[in-house]
Amino acid sequence: MSKHQGVVRSAMLVAITPGATRLVLTAVQAKTSFDIARESMIRVLPDDEQLKMLNEMYVMGQLDVLKHAAATFIISDISRNAQYSLMQYDTMAYTTQDTVNVNLFKVPDGIQRMGNPELVKHFVDTYRKAQSTHKWLKSMNGVAAKDAHMVMPLAVVNQVVVTMNFKQLLQFFESALCPGANTCEELRWIAGYMLVLLLPKDDLIFRFAGPYCMMHGGQCNKGARSCNACYKRQEHLLQDMGLEDE
Repeated sequence: MSKHQGVVRSAMLVAITPGATRLVLTAVQAKTSFDIARESMIRVLPDDEQLKMLNEMYVMGQLDVLKHAAATFIISDISRNAQYSLMQYDTMAYTTQDTVNVNLFKVPDGIQRMGNPELVKHFVDTYRKAQSTHKWLKSMNGVAAKDAHMVMPLAVVNQVVVTMNFKQLLQFFESALCPGANTCEELRWIAGYMLVLLLPKDDLIFRFAGPYCMMHGGQCNKGARSCNACYKRQEHLLQDMGLEDE
């Protein structure tokens, strides 16, 4: 059971392109021969042959064929902070809930892990003050609800639906799963669980998914910000994140 269960399980996979691996490999083969591509849709290739083709695709940088497949997630109770981080990534479609319940918010994991009740209390009290100001502003004649809502901190939670094609997902995982990247911790755990949800659906394509170091033979591109983990295997990443049993 993940120690971050409350965070990661806020993600749910609701749709994914069926037969995505065969579809992607068909697109790869179509670049050289449509006859071979048509045949591959009829004949099921062994896993080792599919993996060989996928590896060649990655080495040659032919990632655009991954755009033929996509997945859609519902992410509930995501903080505005993590939501803004997610919006920085390339997506096919992104929908957010218009009406936000300001009574729901999150205390960051980093503050909770410090085990300092005074810090948590100060964080919660500060949020409650903003909540009270929000309520007061909404009661004032002439103040629009959207203007009153601007006073709410980044801790307020929301619900989003996001669709990414497989190329976008691999690029998202490469950045968001890196401990040294400029990504909020909450989004990193959500990304980890999104990957866990995808693996049973398309193990071959997402077997390659992970942070930059895992995608590049353990080499890090973060310089002084390196976490020094230098992941080479996906299972090691998931173990470190406490997601191996999810």
